[in-house]
Amino acid sequence: MNDDDRPKAARPGWRKRLRWLGLGVLLLLLLASGPVCKFLYDRHKAQVELQAVIRDLDEHDPGWRLEEIQVSRPGIPDDENSGVAVMAALRCFPDNWRRNTLDDWFGHPVGEELEQVPRPQLLTIKQYDELQPTLRTLEPALVEARRIADLPRGRYTLDWTDDIIGTNAGVIQDARSVAVLLRLDALLLAQNNEIEQAWTSNRAIFNTARSIGEPDTLIHYLVRVAIRIIALRSMERTLAQGQVSAASLETMQRLLENEAALPLLAEALRNERAGFHRLFTNLESGIVKLSEFDQTSSKGDFFGHAMLYMTQDVVVPSGHAWYLCHMSKMIESISLPLSRQDAQFSLLEQEVVSAPLLGRLLTPAHTKLITADRRSQAHLRCAIVALAIEHYRAEHGHWPTTLEDLTRNYLTEIPLDPFDRKPLRFRQRVDHVVIYSVGPDGVDDDGNVSNDDRATPGTDIGFRLWNPDKRRQPAK
Repeated sequence: MNDDDRPKAARPGWRKRLRWLGLGVLLLLLLASGPVCKFLYDRHKAQVELQAVIRDLDEHDPGWRLEEIQVSRPGIPDDENSGVAVMAALRCFPDNWRRNTLDDWFGHPVGEELEQVPRPQLLTIKQYDELQPTLRTLEPALVEARRIADLPRGRYTLDWTDDIIGTNAGVIQDARSVAVLLRLDALLLAQNNEIEQAWTSNRAIFNTARSIGEPDTLIHYLVRVAIRIIALRSMERTLAQGQVSAASLETMQRLLENEAALPLLAEALRNERAGFHRLFTNLESGIVKLSEFDQTSSKGDFFGHAMLYMTQDVVVPSGHAWYLCHMSKMIESISLPLSRQDAQFSLLEQEVVSAPLLGRLLTPAHTKLITADRRSQAHLRCAIVALAIEHYRAEHGHWPTTLEDLTRNYLTEIPLDPFDRKPLRFRQRVDHVVIYSVGPDGVDDDGNVSNDDRATPGTDIGFRLWNPDKRRQPAK
C-alpha cells in the first residue's frame, strides 16, 4: 500500500498542520484580547479615578455642583436687582443699536478718538455735536439705565443647556451697551459742568458691571471686568472736569472697596468647573454627543474619528477626572501668596500639554487669565486710593504729602500692587498727581499712565487727579 492509498486522516503532516493552525488561531485570539483587556482596564481605571476626585470634592468643597451653587445664592428682589434694570434699558434700545462699542455706533473710530482727548480737556464742538443726537435717540434707554446707580446688587437667570457652552448669555454681553450709553451720558454731563450728575452715571456704569453678580463662567467674569474698566476711565475724566462732593466720593470709594474684596476669579473658576462637570456627566450618559467636541472629523481624520468613538468610555471619564482635579488646583493657587503663584501657574500650564483631549479643550489659558485679573485689581486699587486722595484734598485744600497721610481717616491701609506686592506708588507732578501700579512688565515707569488699557511698554497702570486750577481746560 502506498501513501496515496492511506485514509486522509492518517496521511503524514495533517496533524502537524492542524496543530499549527490551532496555535495560529490561539495567537490571534491572544493578540485581539490584549487591546480589549487594556481597554477594559483603562475604562475601569478612569472610572475609579473619577469617583475618587468626586469624593474628594464632596469632602473638601461641599456644594460644588452647579445645582447646589444656584440654590445656595440668596434671592434679590426685582426692584433691587440691577440685572433687571439693565434688561429694561436694553428693551428700550432700537433694534439696530444694541452694540457694544462707540465705534460700532458711529461707524468710525470715535471711541479711540475720545480716549485720546486729554482728561481735563473739553470736547470740541464737532465731538459734542456728534454725541448729542445719539443720546437723544437713546433717551428712553438712558432713563432706565440711570436707575442702575442705586442698585449695587444684581444677577441674571440663565437657562443652562445640556452642553453648557450653548447657554444663551447674550444679555450679559449686551450689558456693555448699557455701560457705553452711560459713559456717553457722563461725558456730556461733565461737558455741561453737571459734575454730580455725571458722577451718578459713573456709579451706574459700575453697578452695570455688578449686575452680573457672581460670575457663572470666565466669560461672565471678563465682561464684568471690562465694564468695570469703562467706569473707572469715566470717573477719571469726570474728576478732571470738576469737583465731586465728599459724600459722593465716599459712597463710590466704599463701593469700589467692596468690589475689590470679592474673590470673583475664584468664584468664576469654581462655577465654570461646576458647569463643565455637568457637561462631562451628560457626555457620559449620552445626553450630549461626543461629536460636538470631535475635532478630528472636521479634518477628515477617519482613523482618529473612529478611535475616539471606540474609546469614548475611556476618553470622557479620564478627561472629566483630569479637568476637575486641574481646575481645583487653579482655584487653590489663586489664594497662594503672589511669590508662589507664578511658579504654581507655570506648573499647571505644563500639565495641560499632556492632558487628556477633552480636559485640554476646556481648560482656560492660565497666564492670560491671571494677568487680566491682576490688571483689573491694579486699576481698582489705584481708583480706591485716588478717591481717598480727592476726598483728602477737598477737606484740606492740598494734596497729601505721602499716602500714609490717608491712613488716619481715608484708608484703613495702603493697597498693595498686585504685580509686585509693594504698596501702590504715588507721584506729584506740576499739574496733577498719579497713583499707579508697575503693571505686568514689573517695571516702574514713574507713573507714565496712558489713556487706554493697553499693556504698552514704558507705561504703568494708574489713576490721575488734576490740580483744581488745571481742570476743565478748553478744547484744542
